[in-house]
Amino acid sequence: MNTKPDKISQLNSQFSSLLKQETENRSKPKEWELVLEAHLDEIKGARELGVGYARIAALLNEAGVKANEVQVRSFCEKALGETRAKRKQRAKSNTQAKPKASPVAATKDQSKPRVAAKSSKPGFRSATSDEDL
Repeated sequence: MNTKPDKISQLNSQFSSLLKQETENRSKPKEWELVLEAHLDEIKGARELGVGYARIAALLNEAGVKANEVQVRSFCEKALGETRAKRKQRAKSNTQAKPKASPVAATKDQSKPRVAAKSSKPGFRSATSDEDL
């Protein structure tokens, strides 16, 4: 008859062997990681230009390399050392670098009150029309 300590030691040995197998599996690069590794320079250049993961994946697919957005993101995190904080910082710097469009001067006289057009559908009224008030 198995005692409680025997069962615990048996479970511990099973857990240890499973943990060892999982560690070995994680250390091996996946096939898609090896494929993306061959395109490291292109991916790095695209990321430096601010190209998103989905667009990089689409470009790789157009070139015949099967990859999706999640794989590209994971690869960039591992190979390029990107983190969520770095991605946010890069996105923020990209938006700050772009010049903002200047507002267009209005050509119409803005002193007149604006009146919404009547709806062409029967039963619908515009809340801002002078006639409806």
